[in-house]
Amino acid sequence: MTHRTFTWLGFVLVAGWACGGSADAGGNGAGDGGDAVAALTAACESQRGIGYLKREHGENYCECWVAKAREVLADDNYRTLVEAARAELRAADEADREAIAREHTTLYSTVASAASSCKAAD
Repeated sequence: MTHRTFTWLGFVLVAGWACGGSADAGGNGAGDGGDAVAALTAACESQRGIGYLKREHGENYCECWVAKAREVLADDNYRTLVEAARAELRAADEADREAIAREHTTLYSTVASAASSCKAAD
């Protein structure tokens, strides 16, 4: 993939989080364990552009994205990402989701870059 493709995928991810669904993933934990995974997965699955990402990287893209988030982010940044995902899932409207995504663009972009290695098994 080219740098332009990585940049575009990062944009899709951030834009998707900004426009993602509003279903609550539940839980009030500190960002650890299955609750964190559920929140991140729900946020990933609800993002705009997820169909494209799954076609490019496989149906398990969100599971891979969540695993990459845990792998590449320091504990504090991972907890921040989980809380941002939860906040987006609870957001009242698109403007609220966009504000949350913009505030955490660096985290989302870091994980999106790592998730570029998520490929479908041929």
